[in-house]
Amino acid sequence: MGFEDIPTLLRDAHHWVMRKEKKPCDILGKSGGWQNPDFWISFDDAHNALEMTPWKFSGMGYIIAREEGRGDKQIIGIDFDCCRSPKAGENWTSPRVLAILQKLNSYTEVSLSGTGYHVWVIGKLPAGVDSMESEGYPLEDLPETARVFIQ
Repeated sequence: MGFEDIPTLLRDAHHWVMRKEKKPCDILGKSGGWQNPDFWISFDDAHNALEMTPWKFSGMGYIIAREEGRGDKQIIGIDFDCCRSPKAGENWTSPRVLAILQKLNSYTEVSLSGTGYHVWVIGKLPAGVDSMESEGYPLEDLPETARVFIQ
């Protein structure tokens, strides 16, 4: 999986940051302030910085943030932890998580640790909810309005 596999919807959003390990930073390598939209950069700027100075950054990151203009079509990231084997040659994923991934049928990445997945969908979380987990929702009870944006 490479940069070309990232969906256009994510690539076109001005929500990108650089990262050192798992810590967000700006294009100069300074951390702090990533919660401010003025800190975010375009995909092209982030990708170019990574290619031009690969020794400076561990990679790129995407800031998930509600956008009023998107209404019920927000970009939602789902994080599955500790559900796959990161060892080469071992192709094991939790059967429960695998069933959910197949049901979602959306753009999915292996997490940085190699032991989980990040899935990107379009949908709407209930009002006031920033995290399904933090609100005690079972994982299977994803909002009915969730839509796949890439297959």
